[in-house]
Amino acid sequence: MNNETSTDVEIIYTVIYAFVAFLMMTISVLVFIYYSRKKIIQKEIEKKRFRITISKRNAQRCNPYTRKRT
Repeated sequence: MNNETSTDVEIIYTVIYAFVAFLMMTISVLVFIYYSRKKIIQKEIEKKRFRITISKRNAQRCNPYTRKRT
């Protein structure tokens, strides 16, 4: 009886450890995806700002009324 009980306890502990490990891996993957996505979006915003800046410069060069007189 005692031998069966210890085997059952070992099985329960094994299942619990496997569940905790799976849960930790899932959380790690989700955090990695979150920060990767955040970084990608930040890079896209920087590219858009750069394009807007270039467009504004080109518009000022082409429009004689907005050009600065030197």
